[in-house]
Amino acid sequence: ILIRQHKMRGTVMKEHGKAIRRVGNVVFVALLLVTLYFLAAAIGRTVAWVTTWVVGAYSPQDVMGWGVDMLSLLFHYLLVGFLVFVAFIFRTISREETPFVKSVSRRMKLAALFLLIGLVLPNWAGQIINNLLGQSSGFTFFDESNTLVVILSVIIYCFALIFDYGCRIQQENYEIL
Repeated sequence: ILIRQHKMRGTVMKEHGKAIRRVGNVVFVALLLVTLYFLAAAIGRTVAWVTTWVVGAYSPQDVMGWGVDMLSLLFHYLLVGFLVFVAFIFRTISREETPFVKSVSRRMKLAALFLLIGLVLPNWAGQIINNLLGQSSGFTFFDESNTLVVILSVIIYCFALIFDYGCRIQQENYEIL
């Protein structure tokens, strides 16, 4: 009876592994396609920035516009990097046929940190530049977008901790068998 249950469990695990592999590959490819879209947009904005600020219409009064455009470019390239990073998390999940791998939880923690740093810091830098140039006064530590990013980062980090726990349970399960 135990051997039959073990074989049945193995069959179910293989089916789940195949499903995880398929979904992981689909998400990986979808994220890479979205990344290509954002990369094309970032390159287009870079070309526009170079032609506007470096080659042509730069004047000392336009320092504010130059800084805002530069931060926007930084944001786009950080978003591209983040999407590639997340895509490869799904690639690892599909190759291993399980999300309960130490490298996945470690990368998720890094993704949470990358998201927090990559999206909140440029916003704060823009506010500081605006204040230094006299374009605005005051500083908003948490506006709606920053709050959303912080919450999303915390959620991703919590999922990483859950995956850590799943790794330990899976390891204990393998040791028992």
